[in-house]
Amino acid sequence: MKKILTFKQKKTNINRKKLNVRGKVEVDNMRNDNNFFELPKQILENLENKKETYRNLLSNEVIEAYYYTNLRKDLLKSFTTFNDAKYIDKDYINISPIYGKEITKNKNKQDKISNYIASKIDKQIWAKDFYDTIMSLSTKLTYSETYYLVNTFFNNKTEEEISEILNISRFTLQKIKKSCLVKTYLELKSNENLNIIIG
Repeated sequence: MKKILTFKQKKTNINRKKLNVRGKVEVDNMRNDNNFFELPKQILENLENKKETYRNLLSNEVIEAYYYTNLRKDLLKSFTTFNDAKYIDKDYINISPIYGKEITKNKNKQDKISNYIASKIDKQIWAKDFYDTIMSLSTKLTYSETYYLVNTFFNNKTEEEISEILNISRFTLQKIKKSCLVKTYLELKSNENLNIIIG
């Protein structure tokens, strides 16, 4: 006789499949990817190869089309999510199928654990996609934009401190800031896996 599953049971089975197939591969890959935790450092290393390369800031027309007052705050939420996801203890996420008889009274607890681990794995996969997107973005930024990005979103520096680092006026920094934020916004929006809602 075929067992009929409820919607919740089907969802739990799907989550377990995620854990055993998608999650195991992704978490193992992330365990071996030390660069994932050194994103700001890698961006700045790419910057050294960029000094001779000519890249432009975005035009005023493009900036006006996409820039809005709270864009920096909205992007900061995504960078905060990334920074939080980096510190999930990946050794804790050890996925193995459940063998033997399932005890009915423990089933609910197992479902909660499965869902919890699945959500942690999803966060790690999202963070890996975010990392890849920002690394791709770093090849499109100017020297000044790169410094703005790293110091704003990773080093929590003020605009005044960034303008001192770059040895430019606050007025000049505003153009760099807007161009950098719009490039970042467009790059993140282009990656469908990130599901980032901005604006």
